[in-house]
Amino acid sequence: MRSELASVLIVGGSGNLGRKLTELLTEKNFKVRWLTRKLNSKINIKQFEWDFEKAFIDTACFEKTDILINLAGASIRDKRWTKHYKNEIYNSRVLATRFLREVIECNKYRIRTFIQGSAVGYYGNETTSDMMGEDHFPGKDFLAKTCEDWELEAKKFSELGCRVCIMRTGVVFSPGNEAYETMLKLADYKIGSTLGDGHQYFPWIHLEDWCRMVIFLIEDQLLRGAFNAVAPHQIKQAELNTFFHKKTGKKQMIHSTPAWFTKLLFGEMAENLLNGSSISAQKILNAGFKYKYPDLNSMLK
Repeated sequence: MRSELASVLIVGGSGNLGRKLTELLTEKNFKVRWLTRKLNSKINIKQFEWDFEKAFIDTACFEKTDILINLAGASIRDKRWTKHYKNEIYNSRVLATRFLREVIECNKYRIRTFIQGSAVGYYGNETTSDMMGEDHFPGKDFLAKTCEDWELEAKKFSELGCRVCIMRTGVVFSPGNEAYETMLKLADYKIGSTLGDGHQYFPWIHLEDWCRMVIFLIEDQLLRGAFNAVAPHQIKQAELNTFFHKKTGKKQMIHSTPAWFTKLLFGEMAENLLNGSSISAQKILNAGFKYKYPDLNSMLK
């Protein structure tokens, strides 16, 4: 399949990841279209509308689509995890992915490659120095269970003849994006961004490397299965805090947020913020992927 002839449909293309990915795919002569819940006439991208909750989709989106990339899912950090919002997090991933597959199967559309977004939350909310590879068992907390069920739905696309790749993504960083700018702003105010004792690992990846990894998975058609989308040089949260204060050149006045206060602020979500494991990037490295930003310092160059 030659890239200049390949048609890509991105589900959730209007988000931070989708927009940057669209830019890089277009540069490589892919034809990119979006499947979105809300059409935006101001964007010069062919868009199709859908709403899995209403079992509605413009099925024309699948016509002549070679590659389907699913980035849909409610934010896990925007709201407190009430019972209602946990249902939204789960359903917008698991049920939405199931709906996509059922529509494709029912209409007998032919998709060659399916790339599914997932998260390192698959491994659970524990802190351990043991390196987590893709064959590690899933965790047992809510986010881990959501990721596990999400990936199970994605794997069913192989029954439709699709090559399936799953990206277990860490926190996506780049100057200008929300996560990066929030931590930079805290550092500018001389406030530490460390949560708890700071000993938890903080799996991360640069936005550009994440997009380049998607393209790498598209172009190497021998690759399939789950891949950890994280930088090879993993850090602990206290190290991340030091990085941002070095960048601003300002000394911290408040060093960290205590675990008890983090739990008070974020509720159940706090366990995922206060814990974090070391995630291995070895599988994608062995496949030949080259990182542009393998460590935090490479972002300063």
